[in-house]
Amino acid sequence: MSETNFEVKGNCIELPSEVTFYDAAPLCKSVPQIFPDTDSVVIDLGYVKHADTAAIVVLLSLLREAKKRNKPIVFENTPSELAILINLYQLDNLIGG
Repeated sequence: MSETNFEVKGNCIELPSEVTFYDAAPLCKSVPQIFPDTDSVVIDLGYVKHADTAAIVVLLSLLREAKKRNKPIVFENTPSELAILINLYQLDNLIGG
C-alpha cells in the first residue's frame, strides 16, 4: 500500500499507515475518485499506525462522500491512537469502530 493513498478492495477502503497533516489534503482530494460504487462502504482503519488531528478531516471527508451518495458507511478496526482523537472531538456517534 502506498503511504499516502487509500487501498480500495470491493466495498472496503483501507487507510494508509500514516494519516497526518502532510497526508490529509491529497487523501481528501482523492475521496470522490476512490469511493466504491457499492451498496455500502466499510472503512478499515486497521493499517493506521500514526495519525494526528488531520486524520479527523479525512474521516469526515469519507463520511461526507457517503452522505452525498446516500450510502451506509461503517468504520472498523480503529487503532487506539485514532480512537482517542475521535473521542476527543466527540465524534464517537459518527465514527464508531
